[in-house]
Amino acid sequence: MKTEPSDIVDATNRSGFPFQMAVADLVRRTSNHTRCSVLFAEHSWTDSAGQYSGFIDLVVANDVKPYVFVIECKRHAGAWAFLKAAEGRSARGRRHAKLFAHDVDHMKGRIRQSGWVDAPLEPASIESSFCVVYRQDKDNPMLERLGAELVQATECLAREDNFRVLATNQSECLYAPVIVTNVKLMVAEFSPEDIDVETGKLKDAANVNEYEAPFVRFRKQLSFLRPDDDRKIFENDLYRLDYAKERTVFIVQAKHLQDFLGRFEVDGGWQISMRQPIP
Repeated sequence: MKTEPSDIVDATNRSGFPFQMAVADLVRRTSNHTRCSVLFAEHSWTDSAGQYSGFIDLVVANDVKPYVFVIECKRHAGAWAFLKAAEGRSARGRRHAKLFAHDVDHMKGRIRQSGWVDAPLEPASIESSFCVVYRQDKDNPMLERLGAELVQATECLAREDNFRVLATNQSECLYAPVIVTNVKLMVAEFSPEDIDVETGKLKDAANVNEYEAPFVRFRKQLSFLRPDDDRKIFENDLYRLDYAKERTVFIVQAKHLQDFLGRFEVDGGWQISMRQPIP
């Protein structure tokens, strides 16, 4: 039985692959501006214990600077709302983010240290730990689940990237988990005092400041399900354990991806807290 073209188009549009292909094409078409290239598409990853595995949609690298973007493409309907306690306009300009980094020793031809670092970088954006995703189900999972898997994929990719990194003349390499989406990224700022603790809802008279953002830092405890090296170091220090488990996932609206990649710049001053060699 011959398949009608309309059936093929409908089936294609129901999948997320066309969006992923469009994002890859966008990266290639704007490479003169962003200096970024697609290294891999549909790149498989497996953790060292062989328990978890998956596919990374796109691995994008800066051709000049030591930045690698591990990208999950997510087509969705509606909007994603990021909640923020109202703190004034300065709260919209968060510059730090938790990235995975390699410290390279070219003299000895090895990666000296590796771990998650808190680095100041551009572009600045609002930072939130709470996201409301409309129509959440098994096909549209919560951002926490998407982010946690992407964080795991990022570290697994980084740990198999030694050969490429050592072939460069860079003294470091930083990996940023990024979710690129077609939906609007909305921010809702309000005072916690405007929440009724009896109902758990915003009061009718609550002053909510809503605006759209081109990209957002989603920062939360998104570390591996298994204990990682960061967590082992701080497991007896309750004031550092939460920090050790935190990761940053950048959420980028697709039409602003060129701007995000082109402006991405990590400042100096960061260091790897994990003072242990890579196993």
